[in-house]
Amino acid sequence: MSNTAVAAHPEVTYVVATDGDEQVVVAEPLVDKALGEGWVTTGETFTGKDMERWTYERPFELIEFPEPAHYVVNAEYVTTEDGTGLVHQSPPSARTTSRSARRTACRS
Repeated sequence: MSNTAVAAHPEVTYVVATDGDEQVVVAEPLVDKALGEGWVTTGETFTGKDMERWTYERPFELIEFPEPAHYVVNAEYVTTEDGTGLVHQSPPSARTTSRSARRTACRS
């Protein structure tokens, strides 16, 4: 099953941002680039290490998953060069994501 976890870099600072309707978590250096106009940070910050083992709500509910599912794992390969600073994981289908998931005891 894909997208059963999301990886955060343990040393990156992540922030909560809102557009007034919803809240998202994104790497602090990527807020403007990833979200664009209309988003502001709430002042809440966390490191990727703080977020390890958090659960999260999937952006799309296309299939049913047994609970608990969808954990944050830590991975050194996550960067803040582009995107959101978070990388969706597919533990059964890739060696690096599988290692990250096993380290956090995340099973799909």
